[in-house]
Amino acid sequence: MSAETKAVVFNAVPLFAVAAAYLAVAVAVAPRLWRERAGLTANDLALGLMFPCIGIPAAILGAAVLDNRSAIGGHLWFSFAASLIALLPALVFLARWGERGELLSVGESSRRSLQSRTPWPGRRIRRPPPGSCSTRSDPCSESSSRRWP
Repeated sequence: MSAETKAVVFNAVPLFAVAAAYLAVAVAVAPRLWRERAGLTANDLALGLMFPCIGIPAAILGAAVLDNRSAIGGHLWFSFAASLIALLPALVFLARWGERGELLSVGESSRRSLQSRTPWPGRRIRRPPPGSCSTRSDPCSESSSRRWP
């Protein structure tokens, strides 16, 4: 097998696999992010953007390897190993496809968990209004001067 063929097989193909996996995850989570855009936290947005931000550069690098027919940095096996390692998180996400809605909104699942353990089952847990808690030591301690319902 020639060096050009090895570069395509061991670099371009794995990079395209990384791109396809991460872009598939991005497509899977995009509708949920769009539906809940009003209540998104910065962490939810960052997590949602991480998938296309990895998939698109992987596709670009795969196309560059395919065009040049040479391994990335001249190291065939290092870049192959890096591609396989980069593929793992997306594969784990895709393997848990049925739970993809729960994997994104950590804040919402934590809030639901707290609501199920509250001594007032009918009451919803919500965030305190801005400025209602002490900001010095403990942001929402029992000794704060202002209370929220």
